[in-house]
Amino acid sequence: MPDKTLTLPSGKTAVIREGTGADLMRAHEHLELMGEKKAAGVKTLWLLIADLATIDGQAIVYEDLAAMKLADVAVLEREMYGDFL
Repeated sequence: MPDKTLTLPSGKTAVIREGTGADLMRAHEHLELMGEKKAAGVKTLWLLIADLATIDGQAIVYEDLAAMKLADVAVLEREMYGDFL
């Protein structure tokens, strides 16, 4: 998703940039700081994804997730959560 520009009801213009895995991780870290228990295992989850997943036949590492498009990381997380719920 490229940057999206919208006009808010107030008449102000908002631009929403395309997210990355790093954005998602920061969001999870903020949840941790607020005491959200669900976010506590995110780093472990990312390590599991890096260990268990390949992308286009290539192994990935934890840091690759931070550089991925947000939608891709969200799908990987959702798939991993599904195995544990």
